[in-house]
Amino acid sequence: MGLSTPKQLLKIAGKTILEHTLCVFEEAPDVDEIIVLMNPGFLQDAADCVRRASCTKVKAVLPGGTSRNATTQLALDALADHPAETTSVLFHDAVRPLLSQRIIRDCVAALREHRAVDVAIPSADTIIQVDEDVIVDVPRRANLRRGQTPQGFRLATIRDAYEKAWRDENFEATDDCTVVLRYLPGTPIYVVPGDEHNMKVTEPVDMFVADKLFQLASSDAPDLTEDEYAAALGGKTMVVFGASQGIGAAIAELAQRFGARVFGYSRGATRTHVERPDDVAGALAQAYSATGRVDFVVNTAGILRIGSSTPSTPRRSRRHCG
Repeated sequence: MGLSTPKQLLKIAGKTILEHTLCVFEEAPDVDEIIVLMNPGFLQDAADCVRRASCTKVKAVLPGGTSRNATTQLALDALADHPAETTSVLFHDAVRPLLSQRIIRDCVAALREHRAVDVAIPSADTIIQVDEDVIVDVPRRANLRRGQTPQGFRLATIRDAYEKAWRDENFEATDDCTVVLRYLPGTPIYVVPGDEHNMKVTEPVDMFVADKLFQLASSDAPDLTEDEYAAALGGKTMVVFGASQGIGAAIAELAQRFGARVFGYSRGATRTHVERPDDVAGALAQAYSATGRVDFVVNTAGILRIGSSTPSTPRRSRRHCG
């Protein structure tokens, strides 16, 4: 990114990338513990992300190493008291915040039968092999995949691979599956299908793409039962702007029916104008003062700007198809 701040701490869709990623694993039923490894100069920032995300599964926030492999070794050291044969571990890039629950489930399920698991998707592009900017080979695309994360292992397997790797003075690998492939060559690495949305935020344009993907994901209504809605909303505080009529009133009524404490505001009923920051801040402060929390904010109020239209002269348009 060319920034002094680690990518994990940049914000997308209202949260840091790290918070988004932590929430995915926090919500995964098959994940028991989370360990965060972070640039040593930003440990407190990472700890703040854990606190804001309310991640109860995070057991430690530790300083990372000087390389990907050194960081993995630090993670393995932190798991020294875990039984090696019955513990499975997933290593995930924190800058892949759009990881799906399906991929986590598939990885955990695969580790019940396999000792090493990778996540990958087919390559839509032709991959070329070059030497000094000259093509020397074009591998068959059908045999190629684009690697993602998480990568999963039985703890005993990844420990054994790294113990052998560190004894090699020429040891160098860009990911953990490569370590198993090179130093435990008889260990099959099962490939779990990934997802195009499981992108890695690397370049500035990736921030824009990831933000749009979060917007698309949030526009899909969750398929929940009434009991699940009641569990999600019961005892929570919801602030609704535009609550006096239409969609806003309907949302407020539904949320109350499922046990939420709803604070409704509108231009007509409470003289709250959403285009005025002080009005919005005052509404949120009132709800927080009454309940000690604000869990959901819903805005269904619009801003109507009235002005004169500008006359224009109709003109022919030409269409060109190529």
